[in-house]
Amino acid sequence: DWDAYLMTISTHQRHEVKRKGRRLDEAGNLVFDIKPPQNVEFELTALIRLLRISRQDKAEFMTPDMEVFFRDLAAAMHRAGWLRFGHIKLDDDIIASVMCFDYNDTRYLYNSGYEPMRAGLSVGLLSKVYSIKDAIDQKMRKYDFLKGAEVYKYHLGGQEIPVSRVRIELSGGK
Repeated sequence: DWDAYLMTISTHQRHEVKRKGRRLDEAGNLVFDIKPPQNVEFELTALIRLLRISRQDKAEFMTPDMEVFFRDLAAAMHRAGWLRFGHIKLDDDIIASVMCFDYNDTRYLYNSGYEPMRAGLSVGLLSKVYSIKDAIDQKMRKYDFLKGAEVYKYHLGGQEIPVSRVRIELSGGK
């Protein structure tokens, strides 16, 4: 459950998650939801806009070719029934968005973006926190941040899992 999860992160991070959540709650009419999209195009366009404006490195990453890749990936994941978009809405404005895949009792966090004018409310981090809480509420067994060494992943309890590539070649008669 949520309280058990919070006990897995450091005392400092647990305090920060709670403090930042309270501060965001006090900022206005707050709603977080994460669900299969009714309109993939709308949801993806909102995510890509927030991704591009949230950080310079993400803006550089989101080239036109990468946007096509995201759109193709979202369409395929939606057809499979795995695609989820989560939003933090403040006074009806989407200020943070996450794109996730729910598969086999695991939520996979694929990418996210947020409104930089709301960075002081920690909406980028809290969009992931609320996604984790929802995954727990949905009785998922695992939350996977996927590849990348972003600091927030470690703060929220993420642990690296070694990924290896093995190539086995058979030679000779056996």
